[in-house]
Amino acid sequence: MMKFLGRMFSFVLSGITACMLGFALFFSLITGFGKGLSDMAVEGIIQRFPETWSSVEIRVFLIALILLFVGFIFLAFAWIDRAGHRKRLLMFLILGGVFLVMQLFIAFGLRTIQNTDAFEVQDQALAIARGVHQIVDYTKSTYFAKYGNNDLYLIFCVQVFRVCMLLHIHAYRTVFAVLNVAAVDLGILMTWRTVFLLRGPKAALKVFVLSVFNPLNILLICWPYTCTLSMPLMMLSLWMAAAFLKGKDSGTLHFVEFLVIGLTAVTAYYFRPTAAFPVIALVLCGVCAGVQKLLKETSSFTREKNRKLRNLVRKGIPAVCVIFLMAVTSSSIRNASLRLDPVTDTQFPTVYWLMLGASETGRVNSEDMNFNRRMYTEKENREADIAAVRQILKERGLAGNVKHYLEKTGLTWSDGTAEYLSRSMGSENSIPWLYQFLNGPGAGILYLWCQAYRMVMLFMALAGILVWLCSGRKSGCAGNFIFQVCVITLLGGFVFYTFWEGKPVYSYPFLPYLILVSLPAWEKAYRVYEGKYQDAPSSAKTIRRLVLVVLLAVTGLGLFQKYVITAASGVFDVPSIVCDSTALADWVSVPEGQTLTQSYYPSGAFNTILIRARTAGRGNTKDKYRIVVVSGDSGEEANSAAYRPEDVIADKTVQAGKIKDRRIILNFPTVFPAKNEAFRIIVTNLSTEGKGQDGLQSTVRFGTRLCYVMDEYKGNCVVKGRRHAGDLLIRVGRIDEPVVMERG
Repeated sequence: MMKFLGRMFSFVLSGITACMLGFALFFSLITGFGKGLSDMAVEGIIQRFPETWSSVEIRVFLIALILLFVGFIFLAFAWIDRAGHRKRLLMFLILGGVFLVMQLFIAFGLRTIQNTDAFEVQDQALAIARGVHQIVDYTKSTYFAKYGNNDLYLIFCVQVFRVCMLLHIHAYRTVFAVLNVAAVDLGILMTWRTVFLLRGPKAALKVFVLSVFNPLNILLICWPYTCTLSMPLMMLSLWMAAAFLKGKDSGTLHFVEFLVIGLTAVTAYYFRPTAAFPVIALVLCGVCAGVQKLLKETSSFTREKNRKLRNLVRKGIPAVCVIFLMAVTSSSIRNASLRLDPVTDTQFPTVYWLMLGASETGRVNSEDMNFNRRMYTEKENREADIAAVRQILKERGLAGNVKHYLEKTGLTWSDGTAEYLSRSMGSENSIPWLYQFLNGPGAGILYLWCQAYRMVMLFMALAGILVWLCSGRKSGCAGNFIFQVCVITLLGGFVFYTFWEGKPVYSYPFLPYLILVSLPAWEKAYRVYEGKYQDAPSSAKTIRRLVLVVLLAVTGLGLFQKYVITAASGVFDVPSIVCDSTALADWVSVPEGQTLTQSYYPSGAFNTILIRARTAGRGNTKDKYRIVVVSGDSGEEANSAAYRPEDVIADKTVQAGKIKDRRIILNFPTVFPAKNEAFRIIVTNLSTEGKGQDGLQSTVRFGTRLCYVMDEYKGNCVVKGRRHAGDLLIRVGRIDEPVVMERG
């Protein structure tokens, strides 16, 4: 009876997970080949390409990459099955080495400027580490006053900055990128080790190959945040469980393994709550397996039963100790969080994120955010959010709600790119060709590869569950137990982000579990393929390999041609500094007759500058502002008239009423700066109507980064003669043109 109930438990949960994977695969196909999910603000891959790509070309290349991916995985599996230990080790080292080099290229070559809450956390942490603040400051940024979900990450960042200061390291962005590399690679290695313990070196190497092929493991290195830094926490508990099931029968060792799992659960909950899902899955599967075994082996009151009960009590004592240590750790983290972030009565309640999930787009939006920011207490927020959720659900109706929440699955899981471009666009003097490949003409190639990988892995994970359900699995097998844990972890991710606020990048920490669940399908497909062609002549095998090589060559040449055509079309510029996102903007005014200056140090040629600015209220739209760009080698910082004429690069007068799309664009002949040459942007308010010396009535607001101490890019912003914390929001780049002005 218990065996039947255990099988039903596995079957039901696996079936639900398979259905969710099926929906995700369906929406992934729509995102890859169609117009995307317009209701969820997820554009189709085709819509993200410039006009140099046709929709037919995009679909053909996507199919070609899917075939190439599957073909190379089959070749890798065949080589792994036939290779000896030394060759497999050599393959592991070569793949790992190449993979690590590519990651380090991103870490050191792409100097990203963050424009999400990751920046706000690091900014507050650096202010605390430097002693500027003793606790989180709420006067400028309301992030921590409203969001209480990043306190442990704040503590982590504070300690990282203190270590950097102790070692006199000031390249903070590079340090966090390297930490990101370490976190992602630790997650991959833990996944590899888990399979190694359960299935041996061949299966482990196959999983490693599938992990290395995941493009997000490279592209998201530029975004150090809990989503990527939590990868070791996601995989550590699974590794410890595999070690417990397959390791030596040692009480001390088992206690350590349970302790690690328990502490991982607590740390994961505070660092990123979804990272605790594997521990929850372990507990569910462990309780089910334990009850099933206990009832099976103790059907009557015998000495054997009493002995087993005594053993259970003896093992329960370490479990109680682990629970006690978990409680102590939780209390310590909570107290440390309150010391740095004491304000809790104004934070958004849990139902706020459920309201976002129920909203039209299913993600964060300014309308809902501003709605909640008008509330003063958490109680007011909770009551307002509950009322809003009820109204949304009632107005949408049953059919509308089912449709909405199914599409929410597509929001988080269908987009293989994870919207990486929004996190890699901000940059200061990155390697030009690397930036161009990731964010310029080469982005289309990465879009295709990301989406091809996601569609194949979703399909194989769905097939993996079906293969596992149809196989003659043994309930006591360690591999089957871990597989159930992986399935339930994925199910937790699906259910959670169906109702919670969602984003495509939120699926990233669950991709190792997607790989583990897909492994049975990969192995089954490979065995069927090999069995079908096992007796085929060697010439047929040679032809198959030749077809794969030809497909690779044709696809590679075609993608390279599209890259060259797109680069030559002038659609993308070659930027030196990109800090123009208004997501974290502090809009400042310039009083009449006064100036705003911003110095910057571009590493590459530039002939265009975009400045973020907007008109405020119903001021005089005829007010004029003079914007001068000069070389910083001579003259007074805030006096454009003091500069030599040959040092003036651009001089433009802008009328407030003509500022469109929150930007002012300056175009001028191409400038080739000398090494470490300084330039300045000088903005002068030419108005003479005397609206007030405080400048509160000035018509135009100029965008600067909302921050305390973090330096977005090298250079200082000075407003009304005083140093401003945030830098001016600008984009400095080059668009090819025939006129050239050389400098230096």
